[in-house]
Amino acid sequence: MGELSPGDRVTIVTTEKWCALEMYGITGTVLDGPDRWDSYGVMLDEEFDSERLPLAFSRGELDKMETVEVG
Repeated sequence: MGELSPGDRVTIVTTEKWCALEMYGITGTVLDGPDRWDSYGVMLDEEFDSERLPLAFSRGELDKMETVEVG
């Protein structure tokens, strides 16, 4: 992912199984982790509007997801 500018939107996920997300073709940058629950905060390389994220959620690979605007 290139430089971020104000107004850009990024998707951040929390996951305990970051390595497993590669199976879904989901890539990103680890922001922090593991925390005391062994979770990682990860900024995705792009917004995924395909079936990949819902599939990862349904299989328990993701704990939380939010899209935020860079300010």
